[in-house]
Amino acid sequence: MERLGAAIRAGVTLTSLLLSCAVVQAAPLTYLVNQTIGKGSVIGFIETDGSMGVLAAGNFVDWNLLLSDGTNTFRLTGPLSGNNSQVVVTGTDVGAFNNFLFFNFSGIDKGTLLFSQGSLSRAPYYCDSSQPYICIPGETVDPFDGYQNVRLHGNVVIGTLDAAPEPGTFGLLLLGCGWLTRRFKSSSTS
Repeated sequence: MERLGAAIRAGVTLTSLLLSCAVVQAAPLTYLVNQTIGKGSVIGFIETDGSMGVLAAGNFVDWNLLLSDGTNTFRLTGPLSGNNSQVVVTGTDVGAFNNFLFFNFSGIDKGTLLFSQGSLSRAPYYCDSSQPYICIPGETVDPFDGYQNVRLHGNVVIGTLDAAPEPGTFGLLLLGCGWLTRRFKSSSTS
């Protein structure tokens, strides 16, 4: 009977530990962007709040994107990198899963991911769009009126996760596993 009580206490401890981990807010994630669009490109990074699944404009924390049409360049920066542009997200076509930031170019809800200095008229921008709504369908880069556009279909990766977790994270994981192992061994010998 005492072994059953020890097993129940260990189960409650493990459940409490797992639930407390589930409440912890995700850390920001930085995705590296290196897109070729026609003769142009978009190179830099996009940082999100760490959310997974469908993303909204509020999930984008910062960005630093060098836009090129093959001749001209312009850098768009987010709130933490210089704040010369904005992000607009419509629909449900922008997502983050595993190590990737992606856009669904086959979406049917007028999904758009737009980084721009202002309105699209006479302003530098980078846009992914599934339907003609805010910008041209496909992937478009325009450092300033020399835009490049490529039509794409399906889910396309637009950024990959920057780095592996810090060494301290692995240290804490090992420490926690060691503590749980010790706890289970001591409760099973009682």
